[in-house]
Amino acid sequence: MTGIILPDPTLGSIDIGVAAADSEGYYQCLATNGHGQTMSNLIFLQMGSLPQFASTPTAIYTVQPNDKLCIRCNPPTSVPSAEYYWTYNETNARVTLSSRIQINFNGR
Repeated sequence: MTGIILPDPTLGSIDIGVAAADSEGYYQCLATNGHGQTMSNLIFLQMGSLPQFASTPTAIYTVQPNDKLCIRCNPPTSVPSAEYYWTYNETNARVTLSSRIQINFNGR
């Protein structure tokens, strides 16, 4: 396993210096002496991720006044789940929601 260091076995801690894919899994602390042994609850180490959106060509939508339009967002699967929002004209400012503009927060 990459980057796992037990600095002092009497302290009961584990240091993961550089987390890597092979670090993901269940961990448990086991204490033992001449009187027996005991174990901590299981701890699951999960690697966080946020992949890039799939590369797609720029879509052009043409609408007439008073038409409705739904622009779909297909966010990548991430750990933990990502929060997302829409921007307008490449400003990185969030689109202001109103009775006319709404976001369906399931990403579709």
